[in-house]
Amino acid sequence: MLLAIDVGNTRTKVGLWDGSEWARVDAIESNSEGITALLSTLSATRAICASVVPTLNDAVSHALSPLDVYFLTASEDFHGLYSCYRPPDTLGADRFANVLGVFAQAGLMGGMSVDLGTATKIDILDEDECDDLAHLGGCIMPGVATSANALTSGTSLLPPLDLAAPKFIIGNSTMESLRSGVVLAHACAIDEWIRRVREDGVGGGSVFVTGGFSDLIAPLCRTPMIRKPNLTLDGLVEASRRLGFA
Repeated sequence: MLLAIDVGNTRTKVGLWDGSEWARVDAIESNSEGITALLSTLSATRAICASVVPTLNDAVSHALSPLDVYFLTASEDFHGLYSCYRPPDTLGADRFANVLGVFAQAGLMGGMSVDLGTATKIDILDEDECDDLAHLGGCIMPGVATSANALTSGTSLLPPLDLAAPKFIIGNSTMESLRSGVVLAHACAIDEWIRRVREDGVGGGSVFVTGGFSDLIAPLCRTPMIRKPNLTLDGLVEASRRLGFA
């Protein structure tokens, strides 16, 4: 059994891979108590983790001791997958796992990942100037809830935003105007970014969407997207295969 762990700023997702499918997948808030409680109940022979919260790495390691945990980091050539990111080790482990997840889904066809969480991250797997499949890079923008909280906490008269799709593009109330300007506009920003990238001749493969806000934002996007709730975990399985312990 392989234990795949995705430690995010808001949520931690844990999957138990039996070699052919997910035996179970759990999602909890990202804190040391919850992580320790969940991981201590699971049994595996290998463990791999993509963490963007270094302060929680010890909790993961201690909860699974004496099992060693491999913490994923990006590198220039990760067992055959090249990264154009500079410097490579500044690429978030979750983004790198998403790119590996795109490869697991699309293979040499490449594609994009759209991860809708605390931050919204888009990453591209496509051919580089040497016609090698590579992670070309991507973009990071504030997540939809992060944007909403920043807007309403920094103003005196705007109410807290109940995140939902607007009924109409043009809001006819403050709440509907906020939903149009934060929720719908977030989908528009994703669409436009992808359109401009494709104008440059890259990113023509399938777009895979994941993350806690994918159910809210993806239906509002005009870009066709394939929902993969476990894309990051799938990428960790692909990483473990490349490392030789899947």
